[in-house]
Amino acid sequence: MTLTKFKPRTSLFSNNFYPSAFDNIFSDLMRDTNRPLEGFVTPSAEVIESDKDFKINLMFAGFDKKDIKIDMQENELTVTAEKIEKNTEENEKYHLNEFRSGKYKRSFHLPENVSADKIEAELKNGILGLVIPKKAKAKLKAISIK
Repeated sequence: MTLTKFKPRTSLFSNNFYPSAFDNIFSDLMRDTNRPLEGFVTPSAEVIESDKDFKINLMFAGFDKKDIKIDMQENELTVTAEKIEKNTEENEKYHLNEFRSGKYKRSFHLPENVSADKIEAELKNGILGLVIPKKAKAKLKAISIK
């Protein structure tokens, strides 16, 4: 059996003849606006809102909870993680390695109506689930005139 080296395309619109022309045009149009600084991988996310809370699910397959850090500063929630590339033995050689290692980062600007001190986080089956409760709405109170 012969193994050939896999060469992934960097874009749907690239080809061997004109790789950079289309890549530059379409990568600018399709760029994620929440993309963090260069050098970080952006984990996939989903954000769900209900009457009582927001739920954010982030994909962190293969991570331990000790590798993930969650910070809240003002109204910005930031999740960072780092996955270290494992060392290989001298007599081992990878033919294919699609496991990503490096620094991961994703930030979310939260609305004013959340209770930042009551945020809960759970890592289960490679999904980091965050539950961000909303503050109770102020109830209308009738004031009697004396």
